[in-house]
Amino acid sequence: MSHESSSAHLIDTLPADILGQIFSLYAACDPKTDWFGLDYSRSKDWNPATDPAWQITRVCAAWRDFALATPLLWRTLSISGEVLYSLESLRGLLGLQLARSAQTPLIIDLGASWRESTAGSRAVILEVLIGEAHRWEDVKLKLNQDDLQLLAAMSSDLVFPQLKQLALAVEVNDLLDNGFTPPFRNMPLLQKLGLRAIPAPSPLEHLPWSQITSFVITWPMSLLARVEDFFAMLRSVAPTVVDLAIHGCGFRTRDLSRVGNELIILPRLESLTLVFAETFYLHRLAMPALQNFCIRGFSGPARADGFLNGPTRPSVTRFSFLSLDATPKISAMLLATLRCLPSLRSLVLGVVSEGPIITEDFLSPGLLKVLECGPGEANLIPDLEELELRGQFATASGLSSFIKMLQSRCLPQGCLHTVDCTELEGSDTANQEIQKAVLPIKCII
Repeated sequence: MSHESSSAHLIDTLPADILGQIFSLYAACDPKTDWFGLDYSRSKDWNPATDPAWQITRVCAAWRDFALATPLLWRTLSISGEVLYSLESLRGLLGLQLARSAQTPLIIDLGASWRESTAGSRAVILEVLIGEAHRWEDVKLKLNQDDLQLLAAMSSDLVFPQLKQLALAVEVNDLLDNGFTPPFRNMPLLQKLGLRAIPAPSPLEHLPWSQITSFVITWPMSLLARVEDFFAMLRSVAPTVVDLAIHGCGFRTRDLSRVGNELIILPRLESLTLVFAETFYLHRLAMPALQNFCIRGFSGPARADGFLNGPTRPSVTRFSFLSLDATPKISAMLLATLRCLPSLRSLVLGVVSEGPIITEDFLSPGLLKVLECGPGEANLIPDLEELELRGQFATASGLSSFIKMLQSRCLPQGCLHTVDCTELEGSDTANQEIQKAVLPIKCII
């Protein structure tokens, strides 16, 4: 009891700015949610009974006074489809939270609901949130058919003066196909844009494409992307985009004939991420400034070395290869890709897990063999300085191959100095083996 009282006393003596930072971190959304992944699965039910900001007000009078005087605690609304309140209560509670946030910019994550019983609450939520459009800063919206019809009836003259990030996902896009234009315009600060299953360019021609520096285009593999829409979006952001992520977009090779042979030049693009996305169209993109390249969730036989050897060959310095398995085809693709990256300084190898699915050992002896410098062989990546591993060694031979590979790279002419095992299962064992081998490498665990 005395220990608990002492702890409570200590936190009460913290300066207001430190206490405010602690509370803000507690009240914030899950920091692991990846904006670029357009991951809506972590949206939680907005509920004042369990919402962090509301919980703080119930601890004691001092904390309540502090929370009510700290608008930043109330700026985040993460709402899925199930709201357990009457419409009148819902409107009142949402209004109260927004009032407590004063005039601070808002962070909104609105997931989708497909139940007819939630249609009324969705209408209230959208109406209230649209009323605060002038304060939107970072917004994710996953909209269903009813939501689109509600938006269609709203004014197209809305202004979003503080909006910097917008992720817009639509599952049922019949209205979009019929010419419906979402009321998202007048966004002078917008730089990060994510679109999921939304056709282009006509419904979104009013977006400030010339401002976009970070762009995510997502198309579920179950829906074949229209190649014209895909390339139209890329052309729209080509002059300014710095970070580009492509998720899915599974159109077919023969569809490329419908967009001609024009080369799309992305002069400022520095980072490209492919998530379960094909690579056969990359030779149509010129990315002379590309430095960071990531293949995530790849398990097919296609290759990425074609565009890396193209006429505008980029000087990639960081490459991430996060696959589903370690088949010979995957190892061959990794080898072919690495041969096209002579300027590589940082390499990430790992495994992508799909929910409860247990993947096979990714860090296999065969895969690590790709990185090994054999006697008399040319160093595949002569300037590699940092290596990051994610996954696990399922067998002792995997760990043995790992140490052998590191030893081959610690020759006098080798540059490798850091191995990051933070996301590696059994990192302690790996670190112990590195120390036993007396390797001049810093191991981060």
